Amino acid sequence: MKIITLTGPAASGKSHVAEVFSGICEARGVSLYHIDTDKIVHELYASDTILAIEIASVFGIEVLHFTMGIDRKALGDEVFGNPAKLAQLGSIVHPRVMAACREICEKQRREGQTQLVLCQIPQLHQVGRFGDVVVAVQAGTETRKARLVNRGVSEERAEVILASQPTDGEYAKLADHIIYNRPEDRLQEQVERILKGVLS
Repeated sequence: MKIITLTGPAASGKSHVAEVFSGICEARGVSLYHIDTDKIVHELYASDTILAIEIASVFGIEVLHFTMGIDRKALGDEVFGNPAKLAQLGSIVHPRVMAACREICEKQRREGQTQLVLCQIPQLHQVGRFGDVVVAVQAGTETRKARLVNRGVSEERAEVILASQPTDGEYAKLADHIIYNRPEDRLQEQVERILKGVLS
């Protein structure tokens, strides 16, 4: 079993790239299991009361939802645009997320039915290298800003989010491969080339 880690900044199109990986693998009869660590974070924010209390003790009770989970928007407002706070949040959340990710990978390995695990880890620069092959997705600042705005994010907030992210160059330093995911890029060809190398 091989593990491919997919990383990149907000709105670079990691989820779409993951769909392309999944589609090609399905067409070729390659068993792929997809892990989206953003979804793991959302699940932890909603269900891990101890984590919620720990985050609230650092960032204030304002970040708590009335259900005792985390209010993601309030927490985002608190940390985006403040690198120190963002790093502090990461030091609390990322160990739990990566523990869950490793557990899922080990389960897939033990069961022996999966050829590839695709781990989507946006914050790889904070958690360290993971997996056999690292792929960074890049799309350019203007493309990413337009995508955020199309999702209903204000231009002002989109700029704050983008400014809080590492540069494409920083992501590239972590990667074995780079996928360019702008409208004019041939995404499928890039994914097929990477899969050919991983599966050979």
